[in-house]
Amino acid sequence: MSLKKFLAVIIFMMLFTNCAYCDFGGYSGGSERGGSGGREGGGNEHSNSEGYSNRGSRHDNERTRNNLRANSNNAPAILNERDKKTDWGGVIFIGCAVGVFGFLIARSNKRKRKNNFMDTSENLKTISEYCALNPDFDPQKIITWANALYIKLQETWTAGNIEPVRDNLTPEFFNIMHKRLNALISKNQTDYTDDITILQTNLKGWQRFHNNDYLILQIRTRIKSYILDNQTGRLISGSKTAEKFMFYEWTLTRKIADILDKNNDWVICNIQVPQKI
Repeated sequence: MSLKKFLAVIIFMMLFTNCAYCDFGGYSGGSERGGSGGREGGGNEHSNSEGYSNRGSRHDNERTRNNLRANSNNAPAILNERDKKTDWGGVIFIGCAVGVFGFLIARSNKRKRKNNFMDTSENLKTISEYCALNPDFDPQKIITWANALYIKLQETWTAGNIEPVRDNLTPEFFNIMHKRLNALISKNQTDYTDDITILQTNLKGWQRFHNNDYLILQIRTRIKSYILDNQTGRLISGSKTAEKFMFYEWTLTRKIADILDKNNDWVICNIQVPQKI
């Protein structure tokens, strides 16, 4: 269960508990005292006179009815006094929980806006527009760089060490890839990519969002991909001989303020899950 769902359940339970709470202490106390009066009347079992016993019973019964009437009249006042009391601890807890819950939702939405800066390709602008805004931008240079980086990514992934490409990835995306690679290493497995052939690379478009420029780059390749157990050499998945035609879509980014800085390089902030074509 996610943290947001957990907090939502806690808040609901607290609200439900406060709404369902009802203090019947005033009423039950009256009943106990009425019962006590009845027990006092029961003491007439020890009388020697039937008439005295009847008179005592009538007297005790009258006193019991008076006690019940007085207690029933006092019960609403007792309840009203208790209703006026506020459980400030519960109020503060609910307020804090609602505040944290709202903060998490706001932060989650901000991350979604940041990561999903473009929901559809209709939001993309043409590369020619970007070239007009940035005369030093060279699309072919980006494509050549991406082709070389694609091969380097595959080689470092197979080697089990992606540190050499750290500077080509955003810190967030590097951490994601590093965790995936460590998952393979922990299983004592290696993911191999052989016979790499890049068939086509093109820039699909660009977008400006939150002081950053983003490029969408598409790569079509032909590879052989398989995973082996390092200890036994057993084939876990894939094929050493069958060729696969793959399609990747990279998202590259750099800050707008650094556009005029020729030493500022594009970095990968996302790679869509490869698809076989």
